[in-house]
Amino acid sequence: MTVDSLSGRKRPLKIGIMLPESEREMAGKTAGWADFLAMGKAIEELGFDSLWFADHLLMRVPGHEPQGAWESMAVLSAFAATTERITLAPFVAATAYRNPALTAKIAETIDEISGGRFILGLGSGWAKPEYEAFGYPYDLRASRFEEAVQIITSLIRTGRADFQGAYYSANHCELRPRGPRPEGMPIMIGTFDGERMMRLTAKFADHWNLWANVTGNRAANIPALRDRMDGFCRELGRDPGTLERSVAVLV
Repeated sequence: MTVDSLSGRKRPLKIGIMLPESEREMAGKTAGWADFLAMGKAIEELGFDSLWFADHLLMRVPGHEPQGAWESMAVLSAFAATTERITLAPFVAATAYRNPALTAKIAETIDEISGGRFILGLGSGWAKPEYEAFGYPYDLRASRFEEAVQIITSLIRTGRADFQGAYYSANHCELRPRGPRPEGMPIMIGTFDGERMMRLTAKFADHWNLWANVTGNRAANIPALRDRMDGFCRELGRDPGTLERSVAVLV
């Protein structure tokens, strides 16, 4: 349950807002920091629980002009310093775009700036054109993600990581100084409905998010996916109730 800051009434779930991150997504205009700052303050004043910012770099869709995007972690750092109450998170940070140990370092810093209001949203990424434009490998994304998430979760939750993989490594790495939460901020994994990513979520995440396209943007399609995730949790010996859930809704 969450309390509506305007009415004082309890709501059965939390509601967040995802901001327009790409060019021409603000009624045809491109939002800049002054626009985002005004949106963030309005989101807090209106009683929403959270603010989310997508992690894209350069979107290219055939037949359309390319759309650039502001770097998500930098924008969220600015929100951490200029908001007071709302939870902040990337939706979701592609592990391929940053070294995993550095991702943990950035997240811990934002959590410190925000006073413990940050969720580290992670995903494998999917937009091939921006991978190619920025020189990131697109192959074996789930395998690369699996290695990255092990480094990130170890650093966030214990402050240390020592990992040697096929794609990433961390050599006696330490996360110092630590932010306001000794055991780290919550780690959310955003998935489609692929079995491998859902299993990794059940194994590593505190929070699971489903994108709207997976559910057809309809609540009636959620229970079957929820039950499937519950099954993966049980296979791993995890209580499904310990995995927080959220879903994107296109409005």
